[in-house]
Amino acid sequence: MNFYQAMQFDPFLLTQKIRQARSQGERRFFIKALVFRDLLLVAFAIIFVSGLSSIFGQENQSLAVVLFCILLSIRFVDFGYKVTQSLAGLGIVLLILFVLPVVSEITLPLSKWLFNFAALLAIFVITGSHPKMGNPGLYSFSYIFLMGTMQAENVVHISARAQLLLCAFAGFALIFFGKHRQKHRRKTLASEYIGEKFFSRRNLWLVYYALGVSLILLLGDFLPFKRFMWVGFAFSSLLSGYEAVDLKERFFDRLLGVVLGTLLFAFAVQWIPVKILGVLGGLALGFCSFYRHKTIFNCFGALSTASVLFGLQTSITMRIIDNVIGLSLGSLYYFTMKRIRQKFPVAAK
Repeated sequence: MNFYQAMQFDPFLLTQKIRQARSQGERRFFIKALVFRDLLLVAFAIIFVSGLSSIFGQENQSLAVVLFCILLSIRFVDFGYKVTQSLAGLGIVLLILFVLPVVSEITLPLSKWLFNFAALLAIFVITGSHPKMGNPGLYSFSYIFLMGTMQAENVVHISARAQLLLCAFAGFALIFFGKHRQKHRRKTLASEYIGEKFFSRRNLWLVYYALGVSLILLLGDFLPFKRFMWVGFAFSSLLSGYEAVDLKERFFDRLLGVVLGTLLFAFAVQWIPVKILGVLGGLALGFCSFYRHKTIFNCFGALSTASVLFGLQTSITMRIIDNVIGLSLGSLYYFTMKRIRQKFPVAAK
């Protein structure tokens, strides 16, 4: 294994290899890989997002963040069926992201909810044939983030947004084809989801997840929260684990992580500038192997942005309250749907 190959591992695997190293030289090798991976990833994120924002306008900065996350995913995670249909599916996903500024302006709650549910379900079906690989959670975050950060005036910048997404599709298609063209050559999207698999546990879970996220977005239209997307993130993160996920453990991991991360940010901001704290949080994330630790340092990026918009005290209060509400609503939805499934069972494989 060379150094470049070692940097392709995620922090969890690199941390394991550091612990299992048989010599000091091997241990230093994996430590260097972890550190350089983190530094290069944060540097690339800054260059990627700031570069796209400079070229296509600051109003598309949130979209650039989403595209960066998608880029990291498609390098390693395929869609589970042949590459030609996968590329078409990728185009549909980006098209849905393209129309979100218009969707955010829909004033009829029912129409808006129906679109959100249909769009989320379409995205999850296109990308989520293997939910354990994390695509539903990634695209749920992207959807909520864009709905929460796009302003009404973004609609008038439709040309720059279209150009950005066309460029992204071209680049992503080349990467996706290069990485995954040999996989699933005979498997189609229809064969993956229709037939005996139609009422599979996975398919029902995708519907359950899309329904939950669309309902939380609907609720956000009626509540005057300044940062309601934080409620959505907490709600989505609680439900995004597919099988073998302890809901109670995930609930308390996020709650504890948010409280500790918020308090740590409030303490550190007294001596360290907000912008630097955001970068430090990103660097710290690169060393995190567990969900609780990631939640702690996610607060740095979230609060560094929000504190500029709403002030430090307001942002700290919102961060904790919004996450408590999101986790509570997520738990309520989970147990409600569990009761419904028990009362009206469907034979799922």
